[in-house]
Amino acid sequence: MCAKCNGPDPDDCEKCASSSFFLYNGECFGRCPQGSFDMSGDKYCQECDSTCKSCHSFKTCDECKDGLVKNSQGHCVSYKECDIHEYKDEHKGCLPCHRKCSRCAGASEHQCLSCKDSYYLLKCDSTCKSCHSFKTCDECKDGLVKNSQGHCVSYKECDIHEYKDEHKGCLPCHRKCSRCAGASEHQCLSCKDSYYLLNSTCVSKCPDGHYQEDEEKRCVPCHSTCKTCSGRRSSQCLSCKEEWYSLGHSCVQHCISGYYADNTTASCERCHRVCKECQGPDSNDCLACFDKFFLMKTKNQCYSSCPEYYFEDHAQKACERCHPTCRMCRGSGALSCTSCVSSYQLQGGICISECFAGEYKGTQGPDGECEKCHESCIECKGRGPLNCTVCPASFLLYVNDGRCVQCCHSKPEDSRECCDCSEIPEECKLITELLVDNDGHKKTALFVATSILVVLSIGAIIFFWRRARAKASTVIKGGYEKLPDQTKSFQSFKSNRESTSSFQRDHVIEYHDREEEEDDDDDDEDIVYMGQDGTVYRKFKYGLLEDDDDEDLEYDDESYSFR
Repeated sequence: MCAKCNGPDPDDCEKCASSSFFLYNGECFGRCPQGSFDMSGDKYCQECDSTCKSCHSFKTCDECKDGLVKNSQGHCVSYKECDIHEYKDEHKGCLPCHRKCSRCAGASEHQCLSCKDSYYLLKCDSTCKSCHSFKTCDECKDGLVKNSQGHCVSYKECDIHEYKDEHKGCLPCHRKCSRCAGASEHQCLSCKDSYYLLNSTCVSKCPDGHYQEDEEKRCVPCHSTCKTCSGRRSSQCLSCKEEWYSLGHSCVQHCISGYYADNTTASCERCHRVCKECQGPDSNDCLACFDKFFLMKTKNQCYSSCPEYYFEDHAQKACERCHPTCRMCRGSGALSCTSCVSSYQLQGGICISECFAGEYKGTQGPDGECEKCHESCIECKGRGPLNCTVCPASFLLYVNDGRCVQCCHSKPEDSRECCDCSEIPEECKLITELLVDNDGHKKTALFVATSILVVLSIGAIIFFWRRARAKASTVIKGGYEKLPDQTKSFQSFKSNRESTSSFQRDHVIEYHDREEEEDDDDDDEDIVYMGQDGTVYRKFKYGLLEDDDDEDLEYDDESYSFR
């Protein structure tokens, strides 16, 4: 953008390449940034007076900074009715500033905001109420007294680097403080070298929102728009607060004409050279065009002359759509045609078809027959789906192809494209990302469903595997189990058995217990033995219960006899 420069950086310009740009602080802008103005129509921007937020000359403000108001002369003052060289007294109204002050906040010569010619504004030390040099106070701030060196201290008898303790006398300040009002590092009045005074604390580095004033060794607040800065002016920002954008070395909430807001860099970036306003860096990101150019809204591009099927709207500086029957026109509507599409005849600014609605003339001439339009068209100018002039409900005509495309709000499912019918109601702004998004959602849903099924399957496999292992590890031990006391029942049984002739003393007595159904075993019978002393034993199968293999199970066939 530079025609002449003194370095490689964007802010090293000395002259801009185009006569439509303005030079400000070494950079070329579409217009002078806020807080500056074009000095004499030579495309060089000069900073406004320090009281102005914006201006059109150095002394004439368009908008004042916070806390100031504009008077009848266009100057920003502390009270609207007062002249620029006056201040507002609560009881006496507007009173003149001190003779040395050009503008002021009060009657004293120490309340000057700017000075008259041959005078310079003197900055006092932070402890001084007034001074005649930076370090030598004429009057101290409340709570301080002036010592013999002219410095303001907390107690007159103490050294400049000491403070007065009621019980212990003069004590040294904190190691960070040069002068102080107490022992704490938060009671500093001024700081030692390599430290800066922030309120009443000495810090090695000023925090965000402040810059280092090396002469006074203090942290000074940045302009309200800056996050970090190199000075107090709005044009000295190094970075901006959230929701603000950097423009050169200034911060703005809304980018000026010729720039767009880049949210990734939080800065105002230059539009393409053909765009007056834009939403991005390319030539098809235009929102408004320069003089003698017209915006094609469906393409966001600027044209020097509008193409077929469009007319130049000089009021809106845009290419507007002709009626569908018009090839060329001078305005909107069916009565403004200057030439017609095929199959129509121009009569008094109106394009008339010789056929009924839904038909077109197949061959030109008086003997030409009318043929039916394609099913996608209500009216047409020729054969096939690419010659439509009027479309059905929920469809709009895409002029570039002459076809009807469904509106996005009707939620087409099978279409790879649709028209944004809400932005430009009478014209199709083609959207081609619809199917891609739908396919993306379908693929995502399919992936999620498949993942859930896989997880459930794995969970089921693990469950059955662990259950099988639990069965395999179960062991039935072999041996005998002593049953509860059977004495009474045995005595009754013995007397009954001995009374019969079939009883044999050495015969083995066996009892078969009732059958028990178990989940993991077949319906096997437990074998019960009775000893000679009347004790009853249950005999178990032993071995691993695995695969229901009875061949791995054994019985102890030993039996007992009564004696």
